[in-house]
Amino acid sequence: MLALLPLLAAGPAGCATGGTASAGETASATTSAADAGSADGSDYLVLAPRSYRAALAPLVAHREAGGHRVAVRELEDVYARRSAGRPTAEAVRDEVASVAAPADSPLRYVLLVGDPLRGSPPLPSFEPHLEYDADELPSTSRSFRSDEPFALPDRPGRRALAVGRIPATSADELAGVVGKIVGYERGTGSDAWQRRVVLFGGPASFGAFLDGLIEETAMDLLDRKLPYDYDLALVFAKPGSPYAFRFDALGDKLVHDLDAGSLLAVYVGHGARDSFDTVGYRGRAYPIGSARDLARVDIGAGKPLFVALTCHTGAYGQPDGRRSLAETLALNPGGPVAVFAASVESHPYPNYLYAQAFLARFLAEHAASVGEGVVDAKRDMVAGSLALASLLVDGDLDALKRDHTRMYNLFGDPATVLRYPRPAEVRVAGGGHAPGAPVGVRVAAPGTGDAELEVTLETERRTLPVGLTSERELARLPAERAFEVMVENHARALDKVVARDRVLLHRGLAEVVLPGPAAPGTYYVKALVRTGGGVAAGHARFEVAAR
Repeated sequence: MLALLPLLAAGPAGCATGGTASAGETASATTSAADAGSADGSDYLVLAPRSYRAALAPLVAHREAGGHRVAVRELEDVYARRSAGRPTAEAVRDEVASVAAPADSPLRYVLLVGDPLRGSPPLPSFEPHLEYDADELPSTSRSFRSDEPFALPDRPGRRALAVGRIPATSADELAGVVGKIVGYERGTGSDAWQRRVVLFGGPASFGAFLDGLIEETAMDLLDRKLPYDYDLALVFAKPGSPYAFRFDALGDKLVHDLDAGSLLAVYVGHGARDSFDTVGYRGRAYPIGSARDLARVDIGAGKPLFVALTCHTGAYGQPDGRRSLAETLALNPGGPVAVFAASVESHPYPNYLYAQAFLARFLAEHAASVGEGVVDAKRDMVAGSLALASLLVDGDLDALKRDHTRMYNLFGDPATVLRYPRPAEVRVAGGGHAPGAPVGVRVAAPGTGDAELEVTLETERRTLPVGLTSERELARLPAERAFEVMVENHARALDKVVARDRVLLHRGLAEVVLPGPAAPGTYYVKALVRTGGGVAAGHARFEVAAR
């Protein structure tokens, strides 16, 4: 069996992570009596420079129309009241703590607006130090930027707040991001992007044995944790993979797949501040994608939550003013609606646990908001475990996980609600199925009325078609022809459809008979219902027994 994707791979070879908190991070926030209840029962708190108020107004109005009680704190006032006019992260954190202090405070969301170093005034981040350390994984940087302390994660008996940052450095830049968020949530119509997941990965490069173990574990994760309601668009930039795409066009492919729209987009592999990994092939190194590539992204309705499980791509607020890959995406009006990324070296073990948690919280459970899903994913990562952890980690696992709650930050509005597909019920008639026997399917999507229905019968994700060109055969071809064959392999490997039909769903119900697969094995029937208010999706699993 060909393995799929190194979902455990992290950033540069030898990435290690961890973080000891700074004194400002561990100190308890001071709350005065005058501060308590000062937000009048607000559940959504915005902290931003005064000059950004007009650019923020459409988002504030949108949130209030959606039922939120919004409080806006201007940074100039916060600093004057709490830090003698000096911009400090502690002053902002204390302001958040004052709003959240009452036992009955409904505060759930905190939106930070501004860059840590630039702006009038800036909005600083915390800068803890890595706690985890291991000789074989030397860290290139011990300190990193973190917004996690603003979430007040250590309050006894209280849930961490959902925190996000829009790292805009001008009102015009902020206005573009606000328009993107509001436009996304107000979107109507139906499109298959709502059940699409984009997944890009690079080679693990930890050695043949460990790479194989990682990739096999990742394949199992995709089969078990990624619900079959969703379609998977996958590129695995590794020589020999059936999901490899021509290496001289990976940046263009990444832009193309993002522009097509998706609910969730994920990169897993090695990375740096403004680029993903490179893949070596025939003596050359080919880049998988860079901030320059992603600045070209122009997504229509399907702006995804983008998750970068790698090192450094969320290293925001750099002294040289260069934007990280996550900032580039988050501030691009045509880019993803939100981005989750690490500000320093990350490690494959917590990254795998994050991958598992994001698939569960967002795709299986439909998190109520991006920020709430991130809070739960961080908690799940800390509580999670993996049998091969001892092969990946030499040191304090708890310290390593604590670091990964701090180094990963959300860029965007934490109250953003993803446009999930509605549920459709799919049932396959009968019990065991013989090879070649017709497959009867019943689809129910209450409330959809008359709508277009597409039903597909598909193999498991791990199943590959016969006749793919092998790595050895590719090696005998001229480079250009080898790249062309990679594209052909990639298209065939992604096509899991055995049979397809399109019919009309009448009053939310339809029955379809599909030709049955000839080969024994596990199969899935998937339904996609297109309505005026979005799509509905569902699936059913069934077995074809050997004769």
